[in-house]
Amino acid sequence: MNIHGSLLRPLLVLGVVALASVACTMPPPHPGPEPDRIYSSVLSFSPTGWGGWSCPSGSTIVDAKALDASGGGDPSAMPEADPAMAQLILWKDGAMTAQGVTYPDTPFGYTYGSGEEGAIAQNINTGRDIVLALDCLAG
Repeated sequence: MNIHGSLLRPLLVLGVVALASVACTMPPPHPGPEPDRIYSSVLSFSPTGWGGWSCPSGSTIVDAKALDASGGGDPSAMPEADPAMAQLILWKDGAMTAQGVTYPDTPFGYTYGSGEEGAIAQNINTGRDIVLALDCLAG
């Protein structure tokens, strides 16, 4: 992202003061590390069932998507699940489901360990199979 500014500098031209605009461009900020995309195995949900997946140890969850696994194949080529899941939550400190379950506990009985992060999802009454695609940033 470039930041553009304009500096006004007075110029003396034959005894007349005029203002000239000088554009300055700042270099883009140094990009940070890119997250790794982690794919769950195929998760088979009951119509309103829950499932989840964790980032590798020491990683932070940045984003997650539910992918439609009904066609099988390579997860990187799977489309996003449509309609979306009833709930898809980045499961980390401070997270909570609509039903009031809070991190580190999950609605499906698993308790995340200290520092463990990931994503949990609830089916939207379709009973379809999904793959969770997690973007995890190594710590």
